[in-house]
Amino acid sequence: MTNEKLSIPSQVFKWFEKMKSNYERNIVSVLDRFERTTKEQQKRVDDLHLSAMENLSDSHEALVNSQQQQIEQLKKDIHFYQTQVSQQQQMIDQLNQRYDTVIAKLFIDSNSSNTLKDIEDVVTKPTFDDKDNEQSFITKLLNEATEPVPQNQNSRENKSNIEDYFQQAMLHREQKEYTQAVEYFEKAAELKHAKAMGALGRAYFLAEGVDENPVMGLHWLIKAAEHGLPQAQARVDFYKENEPDLYYLATST
Repeated sequence: MTNEKLSIPSQVFKWFEKMKSNYERNIVSVLDRFERTTKEQQKRVDDLHLSAMENLSDSHEALVNSQQQQIEQLKKDIHFYQTQVSQQQQMIDQLNQRYDTVIAKLFIDSNSSNTLKDIEDVVTKPTFDDKDNEQSFITKLLNEATEPVPQNQNSRENKSNIEDYFQQAMLHREQKEYTQAVEYFEKAAELKHAKAMGALGRAYFLAEGVDENPVMGLHWLIKAAEHGLPQAQARVDFYKENEPDLYYLATST
């Protein structure tokens, strides 16, 4: 009886010890599991942070590259528009030059009765019935020189050569051989032939045998006027009053 009473507390104590041991193992297990969970969670957090940093770095690099590409494109656009502006300015200069040429032509065409066509009438090659009349006409032209020269054999030969250049030029122009005509007009003009100077000015205005050049055209008209060609003087006076810029360029050539 007594022994049975003593065994009950002992069993309770053993049970308590067992429960304590189980409890401690459970605590340790929970702590271990908590620690593993914490480490895993921290690893996930660290991985997320690392991924976010990598994404930010990639985004930043992509943004920098995009901005760099935009800068390069802007540079190309600036170069393109600068080229366009330069080309437009060149076109404007060409149009201004053409405008001056058109104005000069319009003036010539609108005054057909009293313009370069008058010079054309003066310098048109005449028709002769015989050699005597032709020689008489040549002699008359030579007598119209602005400055008289001694009538020796050499001067007569020089005048004959000058007039021959002029007549050759007129013949080529009548046959629409403008390049050859200009060559002979230039030879005669360089030897102070007033009508050749006027005809050469006409060639530059109308682009006959040379590139169209109003400045050179007016330059030769001024030369012709200085050597006594009245039709050229009328044209020079007009340009001097109405086209002072063109007149200035022509006198500076």
